[in-house]
Amino acid sequence: MPLLDNQGRLHQYLRISITEACNLRCIYCRPEEDTKTCTVTQRIQTMPADQCVQIIRIAAQLGFRKVRVTGGEPLLHPEIEKIVRGIASVSGIEDVSITTNGTLLANCVRDLKQAGLRRINISLDSLKRETYAQITLRAALSQVLEGIEAALQAGLHPVKINVVLLKGINEEEIPEFLAFAREYPVHVRFIECMPFLPTATDLFISTDVVKQKAREAGLPLIPIQENGSLDGPAELFRIPGAKGLVGLIHPMSHHFCSQCNRMRVTSDGSVRSCLLRDREVPLGNALLNPEQAYQAFRNALRLKEQSHFLNVPSQEKEVQIEQTSRVSLCVPHGRIPGNELLKKQMYAIGG
Repeated sequence: MPLLDNQGRLHQYLRISITEACNLRCIYCRPEEDTKTCTVTQRIQTMPADQCVQIIRIAAQLGFRKVRVTGGEPLLHPEIEKIVRGIASVSGIEDVSITTNGTLLANCVRDLKQAGLRRINISLDSLKRETYAQITLRAALSQVLEGIEAALQAGLHPVKINVVLLKGINEEEIPEFLAFAREYPVHVRFIECMPFLPTATDLFISTDVVKQKAREAGLPLIPIQENGSLDGPAELFRIPGAKGLVGLIHPMSHHFCSQCNRMRVTSDGSVRSCLLRDREVPLGNALLNPEQAYQAFRNALRLKEQSHFLNVPSQEKEVQIEQTSRVSLCVPHGRIPGNELLKKQMYAIGG
């Protein structure tokens, strides 16, 4: 039976966070006091490979067809290749992908490709060494660039580059990222910063700035289709003569909730139907009690609302409303409520 929510949205895409561990400390993701390198040997949530694959088997029987493995940093999981191979072997699963920070990718991407990995998203918030280190608190830019090159050579397609826009930090690099999409066959996706930390309000900047910077640089962004195109949540564009594409992901300024087809499993084993809503249902032990896990998915879907109802930070609201009417499309009666910080951190949910 199709997994439909109360809004009639069909859910076929599952994101599963297999570990909270991460070797970076991005300022919009980890709390300021959490500055020590986190590994899988520390007391953090890490999902066993067999449990992960069993959850995917259950999800496939419910109609899920696409799976993205996330973290934390999923490549820190000691059984990452086993997990990818296991997911790829599940009947009904048509697509397996990973979101990674790319620092460990160069040494394992070919093995992951052979295990069944088809696509990859690589986080890269700056092309400048100093700025990259400022954002991640680690000097690892060269490793990420090597990982991108290795992913392209391994034949993964598409290779997507995730750039979180951070006001006053990397917004001036937008033309450089656009040039990156012109030179390499990748999808460069600009993403709005979301309210997982108190600093998020200060860091937020709308993806509208990308269009502005492109115009200033004389680079036309041409929609893939007349009214734009959705690649998941991304509004896709091409630059004439470019090898790659440009995507805008705007969960705060221009909601795409009406087209959402995804659910999430957190690293501690709960089902979350919306990234930006603090509502979860524990799966229990899917290995021992599959029926409980089935019911958890169904119960989580019942909790899914029309929209997350979070919007741009208060100092941006007036400007955004003047620029576009889409900002309040998913807000009942045109109301724009005050934002609240989300209780669970991004690295535990998996993004």
